[in-house]
Amino acid sequence: MIIAGSLLHFTYEWSGGNQLVALFSAASESVWEHSKLFLLPLAIMAVIEYIKVRDLARVLWTVLVQLVFMVGFITVFFYTYTGAFGFENVIIDISSFIVAVVLGQMVALHMLKSKSRPLVNKYLSAAALVAIFFMFAVFTFNPPALPIFTQHDPAVQAKQ
Repeated sequence: MIIAGSLLHFTYEWSGGNQLVALFSAASESVWEHSKLFLLPLAIMAVIEYIKVRDLARVLWTVLVQLVFMVGFITVFFYTYTGAFGFENVIIDISSFIVAVVLGQMVALHMLKSKSRPLVNKYLSAAALVAIFFMFAVFTFNPPALPIFTQHDPAVQAKQ
């Protein structure tokens, strides 16, 4: 997931700005767009997890929790460190992505091995995941005027 997510950081640019690629790649340097780096690797992992576990409700619930956790982690981490220290650092950002993936995978492993039933059924988990993917698609092309959707790369901001 770390390697795939890292490559997805560049695929939009490599594609020459292809709109289809923008749906699952970072199309800008915003925190929101960087959250999409989890989507494709998580979808691939979900297929692998389903093949191994054969429990669709558990896999969908796990993917939903993992996605919300990882997106929440990098968002909270980014705004906490930039707000507290007043600077941005690409090494810290990459490190937070790696930590989010590692912690997210630990959460997923625990959930997949758990004997307890998922908190919601497969239909609610699937609906929530579809809604999240829809939000990523809509906000990629029509981002609201909120800080999470704006550029956060000092080099890009200096050029504007």
